[in-house]
Amino acid sequence: MAKTALITGILGRDGAYLAKALLQRGYRVVGAQRRNAGINSGRLEELGILANVELGDMELLEESNIHAVLRRRRKTRPRRFIHAARMA
Repeated sequence: MAKTALITGILGRDGAYLAKALLQRGYRVVGAQRRNAGINSGRLEELGILANVELGDMELLEESNIHAVLRRRRKTRPRRFIHAARMA
C-alpha cells in the first residue's frame, strides 16, 4: 500500500509542487482546501497531476473539522501531514 500525504494549501504554488514531488515518490496525495475558497485547480492541471490528487474541504481553524476529515479518511492514515498554505 502506498504511503499517504495530506497537504493543506494544495491549490497554491508550494502545495502543488510538493504534491507533484510526492506523487513522483509513490505517495498517495490527499489535498485539503478551505471550504469557501473555491476550486482553482489551474496549477495542478498545469503540472498534469489533477487526476492523481484527491481533493477535500478542511477548515484549519475548526479543530472538530480536522478530526472529522481524518475520521472520514480513516483508511488514509496519512504518514505526512503538511501545511503548505500561505500565511496572510
